[in-house]
Amino acid sequence: MKKSLLLSSVLLSVNVFAGFDFGTCAGSGSFEQEILQYDGDYENTVIVGDIPQGIQGLRIDLISEKDVDIRLYAKKNNDKIVHWPHGILKHSYQEIKPYLGVNITYSGYNGVNGNKGHEFIEVSASTPTEFTMKAFGYKSGYAKVNYSWSGKDN
Repeated sequence: MKKSLLLSSVLLSVNVFAGFDFGTCAGSGSFEQEILQYDGDYENTVIVGDIPQGIQGLRIDLISEKDVDIRLYAKKNNDKIVHWPHGILKHSYQEIKPYLGVNITYSGYNGVNGNKGHEFIEVSASTPTEFTMKAFGYKSGYAKVNYSWSGKDN
């Protein structure tokens, strides 16, 4: 009996973190994500989720009481798109730069209005390739992930 109860608890904790769901033509979603402390290793991140190619008008907000940093990689070749200090977008302030012909906006690592616990990424057109979003914190904790998209290719 205890084994079944324990297994049930483990399954519940796995399902709490839903991740991205781009199942409909357009929409939005929200979930909670555990964030790891980087512990001096800026590659010590958690995978927030994968973003398929062809998602239009994407915006992702990561909101936490802790200082968290968003990372965005091209899944196929691991290009560092949003990544401090080696990414295409890497500064403390909001910036827009193209990647594969599509403009990507990043809030900057100082966050929205200087709130280091609130960062965002926007992709102006269809995602040109599959992306992986990751995150790390200067302290461990949880973040709310809000995301929305306006359509899909085809």
